[in-house]
Amino acid sequence: MRPVEISDATGELLEKDRLFLVNIANLGLRYFEQIFHRKGTVIQSKAGLSLPNEVWTMILELAHTDESRWRLVKVEVVSKTPETLVLHCSRHTFRDSKDLEDDSDVLPAGCLEDKEKVWAFEDYLTRATPESTLEEFGIIDTYLYRYPEPRYIYEVVLDTAAKDRCLYTCLDVPDIIARIEDGRCHFCNGQRWVCPGCTGGLVGDYGDLFMSCGVKLACPLCMGLDLSQRHKGVLDAFFVPRWMGTGAEDPPEWTAMREEVKDRSRHLGYETRFYERFRG
Repeated sequence: MRPVEISDATGELLEKDRLFLVNIANLGLRYFEQIFHRKGTVIQSKAGLSLPNEVWTMILELAHTDESRWRLVKVEVVSKTPETLVLHCSRHTFRDSKDLEDDSDVLPAGCLEDKEKVWAFEDYLTRATPESTLEEFGIIDTYLYRYPEPRYIYEVVLDTAAKDRCLYTCLDVPDIIARIEDGRCHFCNGQRWVCPGCTGGLVGDYGDLFMSCGVKLACPLCMGLDLSQRHKGVLDAFFVPRWMGTGAEDPPEWTAMREEVKDRSRHLGYETRFYERFRG
């Protein structure tokens, strides 16, 4: 995924049926900071009392949290200028019934059974119209639900001066699993890796990923199909020869792949528990 920029307002990225992720943890604080940093802004009480800007800066730093609270949303452009973009983000979720009274959320991304359904789900994220359902994409008993209450509409203001980002687009399945579904993955049970040989051939449903036992392969579902495929290529080239005693120790390609897997894991907010060396 990537952050939404003001320049996206001129293209088709902000179409009403695309799904986005918004981090609401610091939305209120972020809005206050945007007001505070406007040229000439003075924050004062009704009695005319104000604090020095240095004190406000300290307060804002102390109030900021590194925790994230992610929500799945659709966006509506309220207003836009060359310097500012105001968006209303309405919260959505997935449910297993069309009955609006049934408030049980479901976690579809972490249960996708093969690469075709992964691709279909990611396609749906870009055009989740009110008329379309995930069943059309081969994913049954899963419906998109919009929270009707006004408190589930988040106002996001993007401007050219803002350094932090809170709204993201170009989502993939690992983004949804990690940030909306609490990291729950049916294929690796939250380990973030699989032993290809121990899957009974099921890893092949996600691509050309089958290998023998004894290796840890990045999970194709919650870590990503492309990453898992590249990881498998490096394992084929370097892990197996090293395991058999015929390869060089810690070649650069393996070190780079190991760091890529760790970076992806950190980016998604997972714990990293992969082999530090070939033999683990």
